[in-house]
Amino acid sequence: SEEGRNKRFYGPRNRFYLTCIGATLKKFCQSLDQELLHAVRSVQCPSAQLYNWLARGDRTRRLQALKAQPVLIPVLVIGHAMPWPHLADSGILEQCPWGDLQEYCGSWDDDCTRDGAGLVGHAADTGLPLNKVLAWLFSTPISAIRYLGQQRVYDTGSALSRLNAEGLEAGWGDLIAGARLGNRRPSTKAQWRSFYAFRSAIPWSLLRALPDMNALLAGCPTDWADPAWSNITTKLVDLRELFSSLDRAGSRAALNTKSRLNAFVGG
Repeated sequence: SEEGRNKRFYGPRNRFYLTCIGATLKKFCQSLDQELLHAVRSVQCPSAQLYNWLARGDRTRRLQALKAQPVLIPVLVIGHAMPWPHLADSGILEQCPWGDLQEYCGSWDDDCTRDGAGLVGHAADTGLPLNKVLAWLFSTPISAIRYLGQQRVYDTGSALSRLNAEGLEAGWGDLIAGARLGNRRPSTKAQWRSFYAFRSAIPWSLLRALPDMNALLAGCPTDWADPAWSNITTKLVDLRELFSSLDRAGSRAALNTKSRLNAFVGG
C-alpha cells in the first residue's frame, strides 16, 4: 500500500535528522567553556541556567560551591522559589544572620519568587560559610547539609530529577527530610528511591505538619532496602486516598474526620 511504501523512509529519515542534530549540538558544546560544561555535566544537570550562574560572579568560588553541594545548589539556581525561616509560632520572617543576604528575603511572608540563584551566588562570591547559610535557610541541622554534600548525585538523583518530582517551587523537601533521619538516612540509590516512594505516599496535609519524620518512623526498619517498606508505602497510599476522599466530600463531618486523622497520625 501507499502507506507501507512511505514507512520504509521513516527510519533512514529519522536517523539522518538525529545525526544532523547531534553534529550541531557537538559543535555548539565545543564553543562553550569546557570547565563549566564539565561542571554542569558532572552533577547531571545540563542546564543553561546553571552554566550561566557559574559564569557570573566569582567563577572559582561558584565552582567550589557546586562541588560542595552538587544537588542543593542547582535546585536553588534552577528552581523558581526558595524557603525562608519563620519565627516560631508567629509566621514572621526571620532576620538573616548575614546582612548582605537579607535583600533576598522577599517582600511578604508567602513570596514564592525569592531569588535562590542570587542568594547562593552572593554567598559564594563573598566567601560566606555555605553549609551554615544553607542550614539556616532550610531550618535544618548543619549535619544534614554536610551529609547531602557528601552524597553522590547518582544516589540522590540530580537537581533536575528532584525539581521534576517536587515542582519548580520546591525540589529540596525530600532531600532535606532524608538527610535529617539520623541512623535512617538513605545512602544508596535504591535506599533513596525507597525513601522517595515512601514520602510521596504520605498525604500532603500530614506531610506539611512533619518537618521531622523521626517520630512518624518510630518502630519502622532502619534500612530503606528492607522489603517491609514496600508494604508500609502501600498502606500509606491507601491512607492518602482516604484523605483525598474526605477532601472531595467537603462536608463538616468529613473535615472533622480528616482533622482527627491528622492529629492521630501526626501525633
